[in-house]
Amino acid sequence: MKTILNIDHLEKRFPTSVKGASFSFFKPREYHWLHAVDDVSFDIKEGESVGLVGESGCGKSTLGRVITRLADCTEGRIWFDGHQIESIAPGAFAQNKLRAGIQMVFQDSTTSLNPRFTVKEIISEPLKLLLYIRNASELEQRVEKLADQVGLPRELLSRYPHQLSGGQKARVNIARALAPKPKLVILDEPTAALDVSVQATILKLLDHLRRELGVSFLFISHDLNLVRLLCDRVIVMYLGKIVESGTVIDVFNTSRHPYTRELISTIPKLGEKAAGVAVSGEPQSPIDPKLGVCRFYGRCPKGADICAYSQPNLLKISESHKVACHFA
Repeated sequence: MKTILNIDHLEKRFPTSVKGASFSFFKPREYHWLHAVDDVSFDIKEGESVGLVGESGCGKSTLGRVITRLADCTEGRIWFDGHQIESIAPGAFAQNKLRAGIQMVFQDSTTSLNPRFTVKEIISEPLKLLLYIRNASELEQRVEKLADQVGLPRELLSRYPHQLSGGQKARVNIARALAPKPKLVILDEPTAALDVSVQATILKLLDHLRRELGVSFLFISHDLNLVRLLCDRVIVMYLGKIVESGTVIDVFNTSRHPYTRELISTIPKLGEKAAGVAVSGEPQSPIDPKLGVCRFYGRCPKGADICAYSQPNLLKISESHKVACHFA
């Protein structure tokens, strides 16, 4: 299968504060840096669905925004459909012909929809801006077809976002993302604000659309059950780094990293309470993290002396399975 997205040693750091209290015109400012995404590498194949999981603050959403060029990266390379795109500024990428190929479904369906636009205008906007369709009749046909694809009744096309339910807003978001016929869609927790019954309907819709249209998904979520249902492969992040990746079977049935096992143990099972792994200690700070120290050190039940001075690399333990742990 053709590789549609390749991420190579990607990093994103944010300045948080200036070091020292004094300021000098003759000395450049030195900042404390928050390492949101730290040396991340992976790829996505054509038509593949990849899940990106981890607790809040691990860098999942930041990574999605960098890939879609809504934010610049600090270091690293992004290859999309054979083109290197990390050097294209976010403002310039909005006008680039490759922009149509990468779309995003945002976490909050309400705030990501323009309240002044009707549903028809929201869905037709990317058709005008990215595919340069201006003919009113063609726009109407395209919008109606997209509404049918996502199961949105046509009579809702004249309504405004505040007149829609949560599930209907989610369908509008999906229709807008699919409008320019993208090759990759990044889904940033698209069902987080929905009821469980509506979540199931939207997930079935997404799975059907992926198979029907052959589009690739990067599905960002903290809900492992959703990832297991929708994805072919899973990437687990902790404090900006990938700690484990592999197929759904690799990660859920034969996980090797203690953090992955902790996440999986929290999944509730029928008739049982989610046990969870007893993890003591405090997480390390992502601001100026210590070099050469495993990010999970201090919380890991297997923590040893080597973890305090040698950061494990993400290494293959099988053809499809990679783990960053000294004890994998």
